[in-house]
Amino acid sequence: MSTETFLAICTFPFTRLDGVWLILRRLKPSEIPIVQRLLGCPTLRRARIVCDEPSSFFQIMDRCSAALGHVMVFCSTRSKERFCPSQPSATPIRLESLDLNTLVGEVLRDWLMHPFCPLDFSALKTVSVGRNTEILQSDKFAPARQTIETLELEASNVKPGLDLSSFPALQVLRMDPGGGWCRILKIIIVGSLDTTTHELFDAELSSLPISPTIEFEIHPPFYASMITSLPRLMSKNMLHCAKESPEWFSHLTGMPIKPRSTSD
Repeated sequence: MSTETFLAICTFPFTRLDGVWLILRRLKPSEIPIVQRLLGCPTLRRARIVCDEPSSFFQIMDRCSAALGHVMVFCSTRSKERFCPSQPSATPIRLESLDLNTLVGEVLRDWLMHPFCPLDFSALKTVSVGRNTEILQSDKFAPARQTIETLELEASNVKPGLDLSSFPALQVLRMDPGGGWCRILKIIIVGSLDTTTHELFDAELSSLPISPTIEFEIHPPFYASMITSLPRLMSKNMLHCAKESPEWFSHLTGMPIKPRSTSD
């Protein structure tokens, strides 16, 4: 797509635009207001935004639609530029879901935690943080810990002090094997367990005061051979096999899904 075509799309007078997926590379200063116009569309609810220049990214996000409820953000840069606004965002964005399942880097992390960041976390219900678990423990994220119902994280990167009991509304936890357990309704394991953890996993989860559904996103043949090593959970009918779902966050929140290439 040529730059002219892209900018023409950004300035098209959409009346019911619901979601966008943008990968932005080296925007010129004159192009930033044009992209801001697209993301300021009053009907816009969902956005995936990838940008390689922090200053452009910060300016674009500061003018997003107040109706935006579901966001995936990724700033793919090694820049040391800091987020240093002179005033709060004109229109806070009260999010319902946030996808940070990537290494966000220090620049984007500073933006997320800054008091003037336009994202409001007080109504978050669905969050994917991947390795960025320290964000969950920040002061700015404190309101979200009371409202999050679905949480995805990489358990091997959980920092000391993260207590899952501080998430009173949590119903679904999606994580790699390991970490702590809390009172939840569903646990989703992506891939198979290491054979050395079978006995401990079986004992720990079967002794929980409730019996959450435990789904393994794994090929059925591997699932069938693995669950024979989990006799306690099998006897309580807690185990289930599910299809691999790399776009689970998009399906849950209605976020735009990345188009598949012609070679897929």
